[in-house]
Amino acid sequence: MVGAPSFGPRGVMLRRLLNAAAAVALVVVLFLVQSSGSVKLGQVFALFAIWGIATVSLNLINGVTGILSLGHHGFMLIGGYTTGLLTLSEASRRNIVNSARSTMTEDTLALSMTNLFNSLGLTGLTTPETEWVRFVVAVLFGGILAAVVGLIVGFPSLRLRGDYLAIVTLGFGEIIRLSASTRIFSPLTNGALGFSGLNSDFGKSVWWTFGFLAITVFVISKIKYSSYGRAMQAIREDEVAAEAMGVNLAYHKVLGFVISAFFAGIAGGLWVSWLAGVRLEYFLFSLTFFFLVAI
Repeated sequence: MVGAPSFGPRGVMLRRLLNAAAAVALVVVLFLVQSSGSVKLGQVFALFAIWGIATVSLNLINGVTGILSLGHHGFMLIGGYTTGLLTLSEASRRNIVNSARSTMTEDTLALSMTNLFNSLGLTGLTTPETEWVRFVVAVLFGGILAAVVGLIVGFPSLRLRGDYLAIVTLGFGEIIRLSASTRIFSPLTNGALGFSGLNSDFGKSVWWTFGFLAITVFVISKIKYSSYGRAMQAIREDEVAAEAMGVNLAYHKVLGFVISAFFAGIAGGLWVSWLAGVRLEYFLFSLTFFFLVAI
């Protein structure tokens, strides 16, 4: 599909009613899952939503823009480690400091949302009741940092196409993953050991995960059917023709990478919360492979 179909006034109203009915049905299903008492079923639904966020975000660059990207797991890793470090419990921070095998320092462990809000005088946001605020802000930080890296990764797309670009994005994804265990970044990531002690209440909650999924689908769909999305689809169909029609190839390609990486970082933050910890083996290429199969 090149653009949104035109249904006329009645068609638009019918589509809105169907969307509203689908949303109500989804809320009912989630309520039944939550009230069923089955912890495993709730976790499966939450995992579906988390991977759904990653899949929808990958589809923006792979499906809409037509650029084969194989480094999505690297963006998820950035979001995951950022969220994990900023929301790590105080007890876990003390255990890491006292561990003889840890490569993290007191300075890096001081990076937390609690310390940030205290430094800003927002002590009301450091209570146990406002933990959800700290988690949301940490997830957004992870998404923003992943978007910055996506901006860097997006530049090779200006010169490369097809298989060559796919190889470069795969290389970037693996570089990001393996760099997390190097001497430069291990004070932030604890190297191959990673760290545990994250609150899994958010990552395993169907309401939080499906809430983020709904926002992701809404934003990506609005982009797809906007002038930016039509330009991205024109690039997918024929770059030469798109450029001849005045489409800025460089701008729209990089924009696609940045937005896709941002939501991948969001998915990574929810993923580590679901797992209640962060380790390098949680972000292997197999993640990206699963998302490719899904789209």
